[in-house]
Amino acid sequence: MQDDDPYVARASAPQALLEISGLTKAFGPHSVLKGVDLKIAPNAVHAVIGPNGAGKTTLVNVITGVHPPSGGTIAFAGEDVTDLAVHHRARRGLARTFQITNLFGDLNAQENVEVALAGTRRYRLARLDADVRARAGATTARDLLALVGLATAAQVKAEVLSHGDQRLLEVAVALACQPRLLLLDEPSAGMSPAETKAFIDLVNERLRGKVTIVLIEHDMAVVMGTADRICVLAGGAVLADGTPNEIMQNPFVREAYLGRA
Repeated sequence: MQDDDPYVARASAPQALLEISGLTKAFGPHSVLKGVDLKIAPNAVHAVIGPNGAGKTTLVNVITGVHPPSGGTIAFAGEDVTDLAVHHRARRGLARTFQITNLFGDLNAQENVEVALAGTRRYRLARLDADVRARAGATTARDLLALVGLATAAQVKAEVLSHGDQRLLEVAVALACQPRLLLLDEPSAGMSPAETKAFIDLVNERLRGKVTIVLIEHDMAVVMGTADRICVLAGGAVLADGTPNEIMQNPFVREAYLGRA
């Protein structure tokens, strides 16, 4: 029987941190995911690419519990989480960002991160008085902002940050949840070339090896500049999964997505 407790300790990590088997998702008569199989190794940066309508965001929504699957299984850290609620998956270490910016616009950057910190189990159970907890939360929030390159924007309201900085703030908010797996849904969308370069540096220089990343992305410079492996979705099914070089050389991928040239 599934334990309702949102945290279950594991003695040893499995070979795959996330393993998806035969995953399907249909909305009425329309099948969006069609038997997706995918394994994500611990500490990897695994990109998921594909044309519009391939099912990429639906895949993220099913992995994180926003939508229940129509079939198949999802295992996270060796545990079947297929039927778990969103908050139980989050407490086990699944965090995400969204295609559309999802921040508290009237709060500053530091406050946005502090809100996320306040919901973590470790923060809520800390045996500290409220003032000490608040100071600790503020320090951790500033550290996370510095990590993503927003140290000087801590007191700036989220709604007046540039689009690129809002995307980075969302990453800081997600990291505040202390994830083992971070799903980033088109994080570089709308970024300038300089902001995109800063995001690539963030992944490669400060996040790699500290958290497993699943990257949903259209910008091939970001994908090729960060990913250890790439999964290509087409029509809701996995067309290919391999190293960046293998994907670039795959004739079916080149025809379906990257282009014949």
